[in-house]
Amino acid sequence: MTFIQDGVPAHTSKATQACCKRNLPNFIEKTSWPPNLQDVNPVENLWSIMDEFVYKDPTPKTMKDPKRRLKQAWKNIPLSMLHDLSQSMLLQNVIKNKGGHARY
Repeated sequence: MTFIQDGVPAHTSKATQACCKRNLPNFIEKTSWPPNLQDVNPVENLWSIMDEFVYKDPTPKTMKDPKRRLKQAWKNIPLSMLHDLSQSMLLQNVIKNKGGHARY
């Protein structure tokens, strides 16, 4: 299995990169990441789906509200949706476009 990070500063820091390089056998350094990594990362769409559930009305009043809603949202996501999201990864299109944006 290969873990891929996005360009969030916490993921690209020298300390994080060094730790991943030491501890993850298939780690891909940030200099080798494709420029449109979100096109091959189904978790971005999953977060969007869960975000709608967690932050729908009424607006959460405490930290317990979003945590409870997040757990409930995860329980309610059908396995078929996770399968569809994983199938939506457009790695072949990213390769074809030489790292450029992949069309959905």
